[in-house]
Amino acid sequence: MTVPDLLLRGVRAYRGGEPIDLRLSGGVVAAIAPAGALDPDRAETVDGDGRFVGPGLWDAHVHFTQWVIQQRRVDLAGTRSASDAVAAVRAALAAGFPTTDGVLFGYGYRDGLWREPTTRAALDVFSEPVVLINGDLHSAWTNTAGAARLGLRPDATGVVSEGEWIGVLQRFHAEAALPVSDYRRAAEAAAARGIVGVVEYENVLNVDASPAASTVCGSTPRSGPTGSTWPSAGGCAPATSSSPRGWSRWDASRWSWTARSTPAPPTAGIRTPASTLTPRTAAA
Repeated sequence: MTVPDLLLRGVRAYRGGEPIDLRLSGGVVAAIAPAGALDPDRAETVDGDGRFVGPGLWDAHVHFTQWVIQQRRVDLAGTRSASDAVAAVRAALAAGFPTTDGVLFGYGYRDGLWREPTTRAALDVFSEPVVLINGDLHSAWTNTAGAARLGLRPDATGVVSEGEWIGVLQRFHAEAALPVSDYRRAAEAAAARGIVGVVEYENVLNVDASPAASTVCGSTPRSGPTGSTWPSAGGCAPATSSSPRGWSRWDASRWSWTARSTPAPPTAGIRTPASTLTPRTAAA
């Protein structure tokens, strides 16, 4: 399927300056001119309204599976008391927040700043297994069902910490099943912020160990993500992009677009992104 040209009106280059029009053809920058100067000529037109445009961004150090897992944890960073955390859990369960192998996880509370102490009884109002992870990752607050599910033995505070807790968490997530759709959602969330590629530093070779490699290591010819692998691990299998233009896409606040192809980064080291926004031919 032929993708129509795209004309971005009134955008700004990363280096600043007056607004410009930018035309993409065949996935590469075909023309740049002062705002209002380019003829649409059947191109899809988007009003950039002063937003910045530039080469897509690479995140040079990512533990992608850990990021996916984090998306499945109730955000507790804004809680100011144990009661706040309990309320956040109640709201998450009511909204059908996803569980991981039957356990509702939360993350980010800081009970050292609370006047109200944690108790196992406070979370025992929930029959579902609940495990809330401290913002420093070194401890967790659980209810009775959650402790039983993970094989933990907290005292009346409901808190387990350090060696006992960290080892259990690692084993649980190593055995838990994460749907490929979760990897896709995490990738799309990155794309909405201008990320077009990642350098993967997960502790296992996702390209071999998980069907999610079809998402993480996917790419489109001109503006898609490509996962890196450890040395001698081989290349990434191609995958179907979730967007006809690749991972880069418009959202409410910013725009990012690759100025040229984004091939796989080296098997070691950091990928250098496209350096400047200059017109290029389709063969570039």
